[in-house]
Amino acid sequence: MLYLTLFIGLAGAFYLQDKMKAAKLYTIFLTILAAFRYGIGADYFAYEFLYKQLKPFVIPEILFGTEKQEVGFRALGSFIKTFGLSYQSYVAILAAITLYYIYRICIRYSKNPMLSMVIYYAFFYFVWVYSGLRQGLAMSVGAFYLLEALRDDTIEKRKEFYKASILLLTIHTSSIIFMVFYVLVRFIPWNRKWMMLAIASSILFAFIPLGNLVEMLSEKIPFLLRLSYYLDDAFTLKELFSIQVLARLGLLSIVLYYYNELSLVSPMMKKIADVYLLSFVFYFLLQFSELTAARIAVYGRLMEIIIFARIVYLRRPKLEGAVFLLGLLLLTSFYFVKEVETMKEQSGLIILDKEWVPYISVFTKNEQYYNTYFYYIMHYGGKDPAPKNYHMRE
Repeated sequence: MLYLTLFIGLAGAFYLQDKMKAAKLYTIFLTILAAFRYGIGADYFAYEFLYKQLKPFVIPEILFGTEKQEVGFRALGSFIKTFGLSYQSYVAILAAITLYYIYRICIRYSKNPMLSMVIYYAFFYFVWVYSGLRQGLAMSVGAFYLLEALRDDTIEKRKEFYKASILLLTIHTSSIIFMVFYVLVRFIPWNRKWMMLAIASSILFAFIPLGNLVEMLSEKIPFLLRLSYYLDDAFTLKELFSIQVLARLGLLSIVLYYYNELSLVSPMMKKIADVYLLSFVFYFLLQFSELTAARIAVYGRLMEIIIFARIVYLRRPKLEGAVFLLGLLLLTSFYFVKEVETMKEQSGLIILDKEWVPYISVFTKNEQYYNTYFYYIMHYGGKDPAPKNYHMRE
């Protein structure tokens, strides 16, 4: 099912005439898949555990809630729980909101919204709809209002963006990066030369051992104390030439190469490219914690769903266009396989005699097993700090 969804999406993106209608139907289908999934997603059972801890009334949860998630996210879950809705309904509602805003971004800013939705499915869906529910929600909503504010610089749009940004801070604090993107793109007249300089400077900055400073200050600043658990060793040439960094350098190089052409498409497309490239600046600036860097940068990397779909339609020599399209199809397929395999491993999914990762729904949940701590806690009543594997089949 998961693989067929990608194939159908790619076919529809290039062969269906009504791309708007196709994107809507594809979004509905992705929402249905997310709503009825079971167990797949690294944090599926962890969020089930957290949902169980929420109080069924918003005010008591805000005042006396025991979990550490941001208060707005806990309040949202508590509000849903007030109506007696199950955990499955909870993940379905979050998925619907996330995908609704992704769909709105695609139909408003993409040359081919169907292709953009397929790229989102391959690149982001399995992490930010199936697993990182909080950040996935903040990412989709925040990106929509950021683009609206950059597109239409009116007092009304700015107010909407500010209100959304403040609200999203109570969902996931890292969404503050949207405000930074807005200021940098709105007030600085970027061009390819200055963007390349900013990226190069951020790479050099990455070699400064800021982790030691953060660790020292964490004793006095609570926020940094939370960050200190994710500190990495100093950034070196070895890390610079690692696969994860080289892959990012490859992606940003593509957009830098087409930067001037994208800028000529429209002022808004230039701003989208600016947001995307600035995300890599923050990725390198925050290299003292690679996990933090990646999770901050992904807010801007979301623009890939718009940019890559637009490059397909740029006027270029026929051979160059064919090479890019082939490269995009290969990248999308590779990324999809990587994300699905990673999802399987992080979900603790035990698969026997299958060469592909199956889609598991609430209707087939008894046919699979999961080797994860929270699955053990939720379904076997365990209290030990590690899962017991007695329920696994060899």
